[in-house]
Amino acid sequence: MIIEGAVELVSMVGQSPILKPRVTVQVHNIRGLRRGINFTVDTGFTGWLTLPLSIIRELDLEYRATSQYLLANDEMSQTDLYLAFADHIPVIVHQLDAEPLLGAAMMNECRLTIDFWESGRVTIEPRAELA
Repeated sequence: MIIEGAVELVSMVGQSPILKPRVTVQVHNIRGLRRGINFTVDTGFTGWLTLPLSIIRELDLEYRATSQYLLANDEMSQTDLYLAFADHIPVIVHQLDAEPLLGAAMMNECRLTIDFWESGRVTIEPRAELA
């Protein structure tokens, strides 16, 4: 599965652009109800995907468990985990009521390429010997 997207300019701080690498992934539930979702690529997030509760409910994702996790500021928090599929690959979705994130687990055994300028290309592709 090759995932593609682009680097988006989200704001400016003085003369410095704030850029985010974004990709679109088709996410679906076990019955096939699907939606294309725009994710920010976040290599600091070790999970698969995050979605806000509104999208989790819209897709009617199956609740799996509640889990503890460590935030970047060393605080512990908890989240509900749901089962979803991305191109028929089972993934765990963390409920996070913020912008959707695509984490490092989704990129396992893949190459991430980012042309880090406005409208630059973002590509996540399987390692060549695994394709």
